[in-house]
Amino acid sequence: MLVPSSGKTLADSLLRSLSQPPGDLTFLEEPGVATLTRSAFVELVLKQRERLIQTPIRPGTRLFVQAGRGILYWVDLVAVWSVGAVPMPLDPLLSDIQQKILQEKTGTRWLLGGEINATHDGWHGIPALEDHLDNKKTFADLPETEEAEGAILFTSGTTGAPKCVRLSQRALLGNARSTVALLPLHSGDRLFMAIPFHFTSALCHFLAAGLTKATLVCSERRLFQADLAQMVMTSQPTCFGGSPLQVRWLAQTAKECAVPLNWILSSGDHLSKEVLALCHTHLPKTKIFVFYGLTEVGGRFCCQKIEQNHPLKEGVGFPIKQMRVTIRDEQGLLLPAETVGEVYAEGDFLFTEYLQDTQETAKTLTEHGVRTGDSGWLDSQGVLHLQGRLDDVFKSAGKKVSTRIICDALLALGEFADVAVLPVEDALLGMVPWAFIVPNDPSIYSKGRILQQLRRSLPSNHIPKALHMVAALPRTGSGKLDRRRMAEMVQDFSTKNDEAENLPKVLIVSS
Repeated sequence: MLVPSSGKTLADSLLRSLSQPPGDLTFLEEPGVATLTRSAFVELVLKQRERLIQTPIRPGTRLFVQAGRGILYWVDLVAVWSVGAVPMPLDPLLSDIQQKILQEKTGTRWLLGGEINATHDGWHGIPALEDHLDNKKTFADLPETEEAEGAILFTSGTTGAPKCVRLSQRALLGNARSTVALLPLHSGDRLFMAIPFHFTSALCHFLAAGLTKATLVCSERRLFQADLAQMVMTSQPTCFGGSPLQVRWLAQTAKECAVPLNWILSSGDHLSKEVLALCHTHLPKTKIFVFYGLTEVGGRFCCQKIEQNHPLKEGVGFPIKQMRVTIRDEQGLLLPAETVGEVYAEGDFLFTEYLQDTQETAKTLTEHGVRTGDSGWLDSQGVLHLQGRLDDVFKSAGKKVSTRIICDALLALGEFADVAVLPVEDALLGMVPWAFIVPNDPSIYSKGRILQQLRRSLPSNHIPKALHMVAALPRTGSGKLDRRRMAEMVQDFSTKNDEAENLPKVLIVSS
């Protein structure tokens, strides 16, 4: 439930919402580490704001905010907004080269919340916030322009170099409000997420909790299935936001013990029918919200609500309020319903530009809105259905092949914890599908049996030309497949097996 606010900016809206009683409600909780009530969070923000005012930081100044250090990261983020500056969430694991690229693109070396050392050579640091304060400040003089720059968010870079996405305060705040309007997030709810805080999806969860009276239970730890299950059970959330892989883990956990969640929000990647079926079976009282989004629209774009006592729905639903979706061909012309093309996002929450990349900005931000790079179609009711990235649909021997169809068929067998399918060059056929699979039980895996089962459900041109068993697939913190690392994996297997057109011996590798 959205708390009424007259605030036009992110800081004003969040602080007004969090300042409403009762102040002793928990706002942020990092399991086993720290907890902040709503009033304590506001006080820490105002203290950090007072400190920032004493620095050369001014309205419009861009500065990196170091993630990977717990919930005080969120305090710093809001404090930066409160002085009218522009935060840029920084991944603490970036290499020196990647950091220098971001410095050059953003034109700043200000760093808040991180230590200045050899890794941050040439940076101007602002000390991290202490945990105590002894005075309360007013925030009546916060900037009031919603069109001001709100943040610069960095894409994951899984398909190339990270892009610096410039978003207005209006885009971020409007996207959050439209998202909250779709979610049953109320006072007393505990929203759990285990996502690195610098990810766009994590920011979406934070803003949703901040604009309501819900508690955000959050962790940046890399959690595997057993760890995630244990943390969810001990922290007792009422709702959950995470990747399709994490949703699968929760459904599998529910086979053994009750997982009392009112609803689950899945985002970051494709939620397969197989995972939805697991949820229907083992989480029958839990609502599922499938969100499709991208950094270039401030986070969320489309939503599909799936009631567990209703038949399984396909697609990712309708656009959130103030956004629209169209399907267009390669020339940008509008396509009719039921016709596959590129998905375009239109509306009020579009990014402004990619910093220092006018060519990519012009290619992506068009007169028809944002080109998402995704392939999809609209049904007769206007529901968006995705077919994957544009390069996930390719031609093999003159026939179209969809990697998503192959992934869904593999997951439907119920034998794999994770799968990925990539198009790989073939001297005879042009491109062929290679499948990378993580079996639930490698000791009973049978390549021949899997291929036999796939031939019953897939056309011949969709049968993987190679099956590679791996220990794990490289994914980002938001659950997306890391395509750069997958390309390295393809190259590694290609080197080990010169005859790519034949099914290779099964190997187990670490990713």
